[in-house]
Amino acid sequence: CLNIIPNSDAIIAILIDRLFEMLLTRKVLLTLLDLASPEEIFKKRKGLPLDLVEKYFQQEHFALKPMLHSLGSCSSSHTTQLKKLVVHTRSNAHIVGIPAVRPEENSSLKFAKVEKYVHPNPKRVMIEHLNSLKNELALRSTIDTWCDDEDKEILLLIADMSDNVSTERINYARCCVDQVSQVKAKIFVIILHYPASAFRAKKFYPALFLGNWNHTYLDSVGSDGLSADMKKLVEKTCRADTTKAVNIDGMAEKIMSDAIKSVSSHDLIYPGQLPSHQSASTAAFQIKYSYLTSVLSVNIGETTIGNFLKSQFIKLWSEENLERILRRAAWSLQNGTSQLGLTSCLKGILQEAME
Repeated sequence: CLNIIPNSDAIIAILIDRLFEMLLTRKVLLTLLDLASPEEIFKKRKGLPLDLVEKYFQQEHFALKPMLHSLGSCSSSHTTQLKKLVVHTRSNAHIVGIPAVRPEENSSLKFAKVEKYVHPNPKRVMIEHLNSLKNELALRSTIDTWCDDEDKEILLLIADMSDNVSTERINYARCCVDQVSQVKAKIFVIILHYPASAFRAKKFYPALFLGNWNHTYLDSVGSDGLSADMKKLVEKTCRADTTKAVNIDGMAEKIMSDAIKSVSSHDLIYPGQLPSHQSASTAAFQIKYSYLTSVLSVNIGETTIGNFLKSQFIKLWSEENLERILRRAAWSLQNGTSQLGLTSCLKGILQEAME
């Protein structure tokens, strides 16, 4: 019918331009969504389109291991395209504690930690801390070694952004990776972890999506499945989904285990509760831990003290309470009263309630 309308070609051209603008805007929004933190999504949840909120939780922002797995699962043995990703996150003990893993590494302790936090197959990953590479030659040699090693699918560089020369080192590392050619189905990931002061001052490494480089935000390294539970909790609250179930039981089990360890490390046991030759202040952690574990296993009726406490803990987390603790965690991050990611902050609040 456009053929009978005067200037129909001009109208078609305008429609095509508008459609292209819409598609381009959508692409830009989805790309920038990768950089959003969970607490910002929570705070702005009521003003965001539902499909964007859903898309955000289809991405991986809560744990490093599933993030790397999703990158690897998208790789094909028939492609020669190198994947390049910059990950922005907060400094914490888990990030700093990821061990360096080099091609000839054979430490079972290191492999166990990498398998827990980074990748199910540690022999497929090469890991270096950028500040341990003292010069440009060492950095380039690391990248060349990774390129030549057919068994190493992923090179993970970890950069401490509190170091004044980190930006220059990162730029050089990216330049070296951009010069790599004919690398088959490999993945280069550089994790930039920032101190709390950088988040308060909003001083970050520029996120430029050029040269096939992607950027994303990671809330925490994650471990033991708790990050997945926290992700479901945040998603449920952001989407106001009353039908989506959250495994509070599983969370309570993990949080109680950590709460027992925390209580065992403090002088919270009264005199006379421990063996006569021990005092609450001098008793070893393991003795206090064993004592608390035995107390929680005491039967009361048809259950135990531990199970009773867990059931009472689970009852606390109604829809209103979940929203309240998320709001508390989000504001503590924004105000700088917490230096943790949202997942760790939530866990801390839940563990405090358990204790």
